[in-house]
Amino acid sequence: MASPSIQRPSSSSTSHSQWSYDVFLSFRGEDTRKSFTDHLYSALIRNNIITFRDDEELPRGEEIAPELLKAIEESRIAIIVFSKTYAHSKWCLDELVKIMECKEEREQIVIPIFYNVDPSEVRKQTGICGEAFTRHEENADEERKEKIRKWRTAMEQAGNLAGHVAENRCFITISEDNTIDMHDLLMGKGIVDQECPNEPGERSRLWRHTDIYRVLKRNTGTEKIEGIFLDVDKSEQIQYTCKAFERMNRLRLLAVSHNRIQLPEDFVFSSNDLTCLS
Repeated sequence: MASPSIQRPSSSSTSHSQWSYDVFLSFRGEDTRKSFTDHLYSALIRNNIITFRDDEELPRGEEIAPELLKAIEESRIAIIVFSKTYAHSKWCLDELVKIMECKEEREQIVIPIFYNVDPSEVRKQTGICGEAFTRHEENADEERKEKIRKWRTAMEQAGNLAGHVAENRCFITISEDNTIDMHDLLMGKGIVDQECPNEPGERSRLWRHTDIYRVLKRNTGTEKIEGIFLDVDKSEQIQYTCKAFERMNRLRLLAVSHNRIQLPEDFVFSSNDLTCLS
């Protein structure tokens, strides 16, 4: 088995002791490895999201490798890239079953991406997904039929989850002035939001002005925050107190555009490894 791609920043953003990775990527290599999944993986890496991606491109055996099962169990979030031939892969389907088990048993967050495939085809196993299952069922014995039933159940469950529909490179757009914009998921924002949907002070990184304003004005920041990226170009000059930052002892990066944030002259950060950019 080839070595998997794993990105580990110098200070892990994983706060829960049971998690070794922030994200496990499940995908069909021949469909997306050198296109969509590669862009997604690279973007997660740039945003210091610890990501497990299997780099195996050789023919695989009948059973999923124990190392992959362990990586799935130890991932806080699983991203499933459903592509045209995802359901043709027994290996991918075994990954999917394990992911859905971890969702129920370990409260793993599951985010499906439907890449050039309709979510209803995944949910109902019709179209190209249906064709894949027809092939799986050919000459299947009772043991294989039971496995196929588990595959179908997992496909239906995943197809019913809220996810993202992607076609070609719609997650990456280029404006008229040649500025490249990436979908929030590629920037890792969607992943971070899932860490604590209702309380931004419990997330590892903050991007949105409304979330940052809320956390700093209400003093709800916690030790889980490692990065704050604040663009206040269109905002009034903002003043904050030392108390707003006092629990952020793992804060590593404070990036403020246009230098419109004011801190007291005697301001002291609780983090010893903080880098400030403006």
